[in-house]
Amino acid sequence: MHDFIFNAKPSDILEMFYCLKGKEDFIDSDGNPRVSDKDSDSIAAKCIQNKKAKSFQASSNNYSYYIRTTPNATLFNPIEKLSPIKDKRQFDFIDSTCKDKWMFVEVSKITFDKYIKFLVTKNISWLKEANRDLK
Repeated sequence: MHDFIFNAKPSDILEMFYCLKGKEDFIDSDGNPRVSDKDSDSIAAKCIQNKKAKSFQASSNNYSYYIRTTPNATLFNPIEKLSPIKDKRQFDFIDSTCKDKWMFVEVSKITFDKYIKFLVTKNISWLKEANRDLK
C-alpha cells in the first residue's frame, strides 16, 4: 500500500541547501557540499520539495530548483565574493544601493546540476554553462 501525505505542514516539506565546497556543514550522500541552516549566508543554491500537489506519493521526487543570482541577473559566484579582486561591474554603486542584493531564481534540473558541479569542483566553466542555460 502507498503512503500519502495530505495537507503537508511546512515541517514536512524537504529543503536542501547547497554551498561552495569548503564552506559546508556536511557532505551529502551524492558528495555535494550542504549547509543545514536555511538562514546561512553561504547558501548558493537550494532544492525544495514541491508544495503544489494536494496529495502525492511519499516516495515521489518532485522538486523545485533555485540558484542565487546577483543584481545583474547572473548566477552567484561565491569564489569571486571571496576573492580580493572585485569585479567593478558586479559591485557597482547603483547595484549595491538601488537593486536587491541577492535573490533566488527557479531553474531547470539540468541548470541546477551544472551549478552544483561548479560548487563542488570550483571549475568556472560549469558556472558559464549554467549561466548560458539561463538566457
